[in-house]
Amino acid sequence: MRPLSFGELLDRAVTLFVRNFWLLCGLGAIVYLPLTLVQSFMGDFWLQYLQLMNRILTSGGKAPNVPANTAMIARMNAISLLEIIVWVVAAPLAAAALAHAASRLVTGESTSFRESLQLALQRWGNVLLFGVLWAVLLGVVFVAGYLALVLFGLFAFLVVRSIALGIIFGGIFLLAWLVILVIAVIAGGVGFATLIVEPVNALRAFAAGLERAINRAVVWRSLVVGLLYFAVAFGFSAVAYAAGFGLLFLLHSGIPLMILIGVTSVVQFGFSLLIIVLYYYDLRIRREGTDLATLASHVAAPT
Repeated sequence: MRPLSFGELLDRAVTLFVRNFWLLCGLGAIVYLPLTLVQSFMGDFWLQYLQLMNRILTSGGKAPNVPANTAMIARMNAISLLEIIVWVVAAPLAAAALAHAASRLVTGESTSFRESLQLALQRWGNVLLFGVLWAVLLGVVFVAGYLALVLFGLFAFLVVRSIALGIIFGGIFLLAWLVILVIAVIAGGVGFATLIVEPVNALRAFAAGLERAINRAVVWRSLVVGLLYFAVAFGFSAVAYAAGFGLLFLLHSGIPLMILIGVTSVVQFGFSLLIIVLYYYDLRIRREGTDLATLASHVAAPT
């Protein structure tokens, strides 16, 4: 293994994913299979949504009179609660199992569904704690950016008093905010890979992720990898929703839409984790001079 260009990183992710398609999709299904089953209780929600959008588009600019469907609202609230439970319980487990499997595959080791799931269960507590730390980091970035944007808006309105300058500088500020958010996501991903690969606790892994991904030498690489990561996620989502809503329009049933979104989410989940793990190894090789044999020996194995 050697430092990878962005094209090589993406190419290797595609190769590893195709060669281990069923393993990675099986691990991703840990969260998306129960999530799809929960969403199946939405029934004709998507059909009603399509009809509502059609009424809005054909209303000639007037808001259509849509009576409240209390039964549908109650069902959606219950489904939302179930979705939160599935995410809290299954998503960390699936992410940890996928990260372990990806680590083994990247370093040329063999692994299995059972081994990866067993490792994830053993690191359950640290995985949950890391999730909390990551959520706090993203929350701080969101809140700080939002407050700064509000203050900037007030400054532009009260001091500069120029709509044009306010829009220009506001756009620059918003772009900078999004850059910081993308880098924070990648730093969290690198930290998560550190937690799964190395024998460290959640706090040390979180700090290592920030240090490895956010420094003068590689921060621009973290930004590009982050943009690549989000581009992959957006691409999968765009295809799923475009095809799904097309089937919804043709078949007048929301079931194909939910199935298609579930399948593409499983694929996107595994592929995105591969990108994160590959970047983790790339950083260690690039900045720490760690060779492949050493890295392979660090990959945790279930006991």
